[in-house]
Amino acid sequence: MAVPLALAHATLLAASLGMHAVRTDGACGAPFDCVKIATVPRPIPMPGHALIRVNSTSVNPSDVDRVESGSCEHTTCGADVSGTVIACPACTTFRQGDAVWTMTERGAYCDYIVSGEGRLSLKPPTMSHIGSCPVSPPIEPSPSLAT
Repeated sequence: MAVPLALAHATLLAASLGMHAVRTDGACGAPFDCVKIATVPRPIPMPGHALIRVNSTSVNPSDVDRVESGSCEHTTCGADVSGTVIACPACTTFRQGDAVWTMTERGAYCDYIVSGEGRLSLKPPTMSHIGSCPVSPPIEPSPSLAT
């Protein structure tokens, strides 16, 4: 399958921009000296997915478990995200500038994440980005997946 020129250009641009992400150098316990900040390529949203600038995230016991087991060595830890949509190609519900929250499976301790539109919820306007992260957002299936 051929890659559309616009997507190829976006991929090259994002890779050149980079972002910060929390990774580990293997497994470790307190004082968690294996935790490092790495520069990695910025993710590219596919159609129906949003690129979100992470405004806040939180640390859960499961995140600590992942650091202690070394499973953040080649991926980013964290799950809870509150942030702002930067781009959402072919999305029908969310737009650039929307304040959203979600739980990601690909790691939240970074500058940007990509999430499927069906996993996002609008952040309640009465909550700050920082205040909304410890609260689990409602995750409902995309309307197109509902039976």
